[in-house]
Order: sequence, then C-alpha cells, then structure tokens
Amino acid sequence: MRSIFGTYWPALLAVIFWGLSYVWSTICFQYYSPLATIFLRLLTSSLILLSLLSFKGISLSIKRSDLPRFLLTAFFSPFIYFLGENYGLALTTPTTTAVVVATIPLFTPFAAWLVLKERLGPMNVLGIGVSFGGILWLLLQGGHSLAGNPAGILLLLLGVAAAVGYTLTIKKLAERYSPIFIITWQNIMGMLYFLPLFLWFDVDEVVHVPLNPTLVVSLLSLAVFASTLAFIFWVRMLQTIGAARTSVMANLIPAITALAAFLMGQEHFDLPKLLALAVVMGGVVLSQAGRRQPAIA
Repeated sequence: MRSIFGTYWPALLAVIFWGLSYVWSTICFQYYSPLATIFLRLLTSSLILLSLLSFKGISLSIKRSDLPRFLLTAFFSPFIYFLGENYGLALTTPTTTAVVVATIPLFTPFAAWLVLKERLGPMNVLGIGVSFGGILWLLLQGGHSLAGNPAGILLLLLGVAAAVGYTLTIKKLAERYSPIFIITWQNIMGMLYFLPLFLWFDVDEVVHVPLNPTLVVSLLSLAVFASTLAFIFWVRMLQTIGAARTSVMANLIPAITALAAFLMGQEHFDLPKLLALAVVMGGVVLSQAGRRQPAIA
C-alpha cells in the first residue's frame, strides 16, 4: 500500500514552494514593483524551461487545435490570477487576501463536478469544509476582520475565478502533454501577456535598480521553485487524482506561510493557532479519503 507521502509528495512540494513564495516576493517588492517582479519571475522561469527542453531535445510544437486552450490557460494563470492577487492585496490587507484566496478549493470541486464530471464523496466534501474552517480560524486569530476596500476584494475574487478557470482548462491539456511542456508554454504566454504592461510602467525602474545577492536569490527562488517546479508538480497531481482533490491541497499554503514566518521570527504561535493548523491539515486528510479515479467527460 502506497503511503500518503508517496502519493501526494508532488502536491506537498508545490504548496511548500508557493507558501515560501510570499517570503521571496516580499523581499523582491523592496526593490521592484509587483508587476516587475511577476514579469522577471516568468521571464527567468521561461528561459530555464526552454534551456531544459532544448537540452532534452523536446519539441515545442503545439497542435493547432490546442492553441486556444493554451492561450486561455495562460490568460487565467499567471496573467489574471497574479493581477487580481497582487493588486487586490495592495487595496486590502494580507488577512483579507489570504481568506479570499483560500476559497479557491471551495469553488474548484463544484466547478470540476459541473464541467469535468469529477465525482466527490461525502468525506471529500466534509474535508473541504473542515479545512476551510481551519483556514478561517487561523487567519482570524488576534481579532482580525475581513473588512477591506470593496474594489480590492473584487480584484481578489477575480483572482479566485481565474484560479478555478485555470484548474479546469489545464486538466484537458494535462491529458495530452507532459507537465514540463505545459508549464513552459504557460509561462512564456503569461510573460507575453505581461510584456506590454511591463514596458509601459516598469522597465525604467528595473534598469535603474542595482542587482544584489539578496534580490537575485529571491527572484531565482520565485522563478525556479514557485513558477517552475511547483506548477510541474501541480499538473502531475491533476493527472493523478483530478482537479477537485488536488485543489484542496492549496489549503496548506497559509499554514506553511505562517510556519515560515514563525521560523523567521515574524509570527508567534499560541495554542489556538496550533489547533487551527491541525484542523487545516485534518481537513486535507479527510478530503482525500476514499479517493476514486475521476470520471472525465
């Protein structure tokens, strides 16, 4: 019998990298704007992936019939998702952002049921609810509220919708192409979507900011781990267990971010926070119970 780690290690590594990406992004934001950081992150990741594919002799050819789906997938994420998340955060608070983004696993299973005909059992639905409840408990420690700029919340909801759309559209591509092939084109197309905005708003700023080891390491970490390996691992899980059950693993990201902040001396854990983390992880385990092969239309 395969262990849980043996089955889910790609998703676990993906959420770890995405959880740490908040730390790396914060460092980059000290030097570059969010838009410039996103563009350079995608550019670097694309160059790495293109070099790897070239070294392996893998063709970059896309079937003409699949091109619209590739363009739509990249439009959902990284383009719309990153715009909604980063600029929604600028207009609200980190707590509000984290709570709104944490609703992605709630919407994805029902969208997957409607569009992809993936089946969910009662334990899967229960796990999703328990996990999200733990997220709310964790994020609302210390008397935080969900109040925020309505425009910012709308932008965050736009990001949530984009993430759901991305999961649904990439599922079909994952049946026909390898994860590394998909992520290469996703990042290239996403970078091209961002290119006009970058040239118009931020290119002068980037040219005049001197490079330093802290900035370079953080940007490379975003490109290699968060924009390359994490997405490859995520697509692999989509191929293995389906969109609905893979998406709920994202509930671990706030817990990982909180743990990273604690290790850096930026966060204090008391008993309620530890219990909330346990609830989040317990919900993830419940959501994976009784896994069956998804039915794809």
